Formats: sequence, C-alpha cells, structure tokens
Amino acid sequence: MKKSLRYVLLIILSAVMAVLCAGCSPVATVTPVEKFESVFNEESVVKTLDEFLGSGENARRDRTAFGDGEKAAAQYIASMLTGYGYEEGITLETQEISAEITSGYGTETKTLNSRNVIATYNEGKSKTVVIGANYDNLYSNIDDAGVTGDGGEGVLCNATGVAVLLELARTFKTLAPALDFTIKFAFFGAGEAGAFGSGKFVSDYLKGGSDVLLAVNLYALAGQKLEVYADETDTLQDELFVKSGEKYDTKIERLPRTTPLFPQRYADNLAYSHIGLLNSHVSFFEKNVPSIGIFGGEYDGFSYRNYKPDTLGSFRRDFDGYAKVMTDAASLVYGVVTSAEFAALAPSFAADKYDYSFFNESLYADFALLGLVIVLGIVLMLVVKTLGKTKPNGGQKPKIKIAVFGMDYEEKTDNVIYVDAMPVDRGERDGGKPLDPFD
Repeated sequence: MKKSLRYVLLIILSAVMAVLCAGCSPVATVTPVEKFESVFNEESVVKTLDEFLGSGENARRDRTAFGDGEKAAAQYIASMLTGYGYEEGITLETQEISAEITSGYGTETKTLNSRNVIATYNEGKSKTVVIGANYDNLYSNIDDAGVTGDGGEGVLCNATGVAVLLELARTFKTLAPALDFTIKFAFFGAGEAGAFGSGKFVSDYLKGGSDVLLAVNLYALAGQKLEVYADETDTLQDELFVKSGEKYDTKIERLPRTTPLFPQRYADNLAYSHIGLLNSHVSFFEKNVPSIGIFGGEYDGFSYRNYKPDTLGSFRRDFDGYAKVMTDAASLVYGVVTSAEFAALAPSFAADKYDYSFFNESLYADFALLGLVIVLGIVLMLVVKTLGKTKPNGGQKPKIKIAVFGMDYEEKTDNVIYVDAMPVDRGERDGGKPLDPFD
C-alpha cells in the first residue's frame, strides 16, 4: 500500500515539475541541421536492416538474450564493423557480460552470458559521446531467468535501432568528421531481458560518467514521427534534437509529458520508470549521465509500444514509412553530434540536469507523502465546507415538527419542516363546517 501511494505521489510530482520547470532550462540557439540525404538514404537503411535480420540458414530472427542466436548476431555485427574499418582489439572490442540469475524460490543461482560489441571512433579524447542500441530479442524462452519468449523477431524492437547504429558507425568512419571527443558505438546485449548490456557498459567504461558528454539510445525506429525523451523536465539535449530537426519532413518532438510513469523495471536506483526509460537508456539515466532516447511513434504517442507480433512481415505491414523514419533518425543524430551547436552546448548538459534525486530517498518520500495527505485533507475540508454553503441552512439537516393546529398557526422557517396534522381535506365535518381546533 505504501509503495502504491508513493507511486501516485511520484506521478503527481512529475506533473508538477513539468509545469514548474518547463521554462527553467536555458534556451538553446539552434540552427536546424541539414538532412544528409546523399549519405543516409532509404535504400541503404532498408538493406542494412534486411541483412542484419538475414534469411534462410543465416537468419538472425532468434536473438534471444543469453542464447546462441544472440551470440551469432554479435559476431555478425563485429564482422560488419570490421568491414567498415574498425580494428579488432584496437577500435573494436567485445565486452563479455555475466549475469547472475536466481531462479525458483531463491535456492539456485545460475550464470548467464551475453556480450556487448563496441566500436570506437576518434579514440583518445578526454570526452566521450555514446550512441547505442540493443540487438537482442525475446524470441524464445529464457528458462533459467523465468522469462517467456514471445516468438517475435525483434524487428521493431530493436533491429531498427541496430540498423541505424550500423549506418552511423559506417558514416563516421567514411566521412571522418573532425571532433574534439571520442564516439563509442555500443551494441548492447541482453537489453530486452533487463538492460544488462547497457548496465555493464556503464559500470566498466564510463567511470562514473563524468567524462560522457551525452549518451544517445536508439530504439523502435518506425512510425509516423520521431520522439525524444531525456528527463521529466526540459533539457538542453532534447531541445537541441527537436529544434535541429525542425526542417525535416518527419515530425520530431519531445515524448509527451502525459505518458505515464511505471513501477521501476530495470533500474536499481529509481522508484519509477517512465515509458521512455523502458530500454537501455535507463542505465545511463539512473547514473545521472546526460542521455537521450530516440524512438519512433504514432501520433498518439503509444502505438509503437503496442506488443504486436514483431515479425518482418507484420512490421512492413504496420509501419509503411519505416525507411524514412530510420533514415531521418540516422541523419538527425549525425547532424546534431557533428554540429557547432552540439560542441558549444554539450559541456552544459550535465550541469543543466534538474536534480530531483532526493525524492527517491525513502525518508524524503515519506515526508512528502505525509505532506500530500495533509494537503489533500485540507482541500477536502474546504470542498465540503464550500458545498455546504450552497445548500439551504448551510447543509444542516432541518428539524421535523408536527403542526398540531394546522399550518396557519406555525411560523415557516428553513430550519423546520412541519407535518400538517390538520389537512384541509380532512378538516371538514358533515355540513361543510370547519373543524374547530379547540373542539
């Protein structure tokens, strides 16, 4: 019960913060970035997506976290990155992941293995930008973890993100833009099973996150628009991405504030999870690393989260314009990260982050809950008092009395309701003579 009340309080707090802090972030002066149509095009991104999914004996439709299919997908990604010019052991590496899973009733612990594939561009700089996407799915059951597979091929979630990330890794290597920071292209394993890959990446590579300018997560890139989510309050990074894409044909906007909070699913240090955090983005968010998630969505803001059979056939049928959305996502990320505005604003991303982490502390949450109960009690009293004034006699129940001698002998007031003991139709006797009250 206590958790439920705290959850309600968190929803109310997020709504209040959205109102109070909507204008508290510095305003970014942004020149919309060009669309790199000569570099990112629909034909190329569709080819990359289809090749990643594979076919026949080389199909990678089953990439279930911790399984052999996931391992095969990681090997494919590494081979593609090698073809782009990243060097094994130097600018390309595989990060092993060991997850301790307790099954049953806590009596047996098993170790499940996964891996991240990480390519590095412009290595050796003091600051880093991370661009990531998880590549696994939940096609089959994960018996040791008690996770049920859904038979989906993980096309929307998240082969689309992987294809865009591969396109970005290729383009940076080909165009070789001059940057003052390093970029790590991180393909996360075991993301659908609980953000294990991004969590391992954060713990091993980011060293507290102080050297990270921004972490960008790509997920479910299809639909009628692109949506970004960075925090419960406005941030410089989401403003930068939205304004940078103003000239795009694809609508680019912040994920609506009306989307709900959920009880925490992945994070260890959060009391809630926004719908924008139900992916690898959460590992960076919970460590206060400046981050932003980029999604595809329908105009209602929710349809891209509907759990439909995520096969290639259903994906092509349900998301007719997916190629354009994926292309625009790749172009937007490349344009923003290589822009002069990004270089100028990125050092401020961390300082600009609104610090409401105190609210996740149990003591503060309890006091806040008590305060909310008191406020709601006062509001309820005022409402009852106000409603009472709108009723006769201030809402008090009137007294009921019997008019023994008839209503003509009683004084009419709002405080008393009289019952006429001498009604006219029974107050006459034979001959039409009125009844004498003293008879």
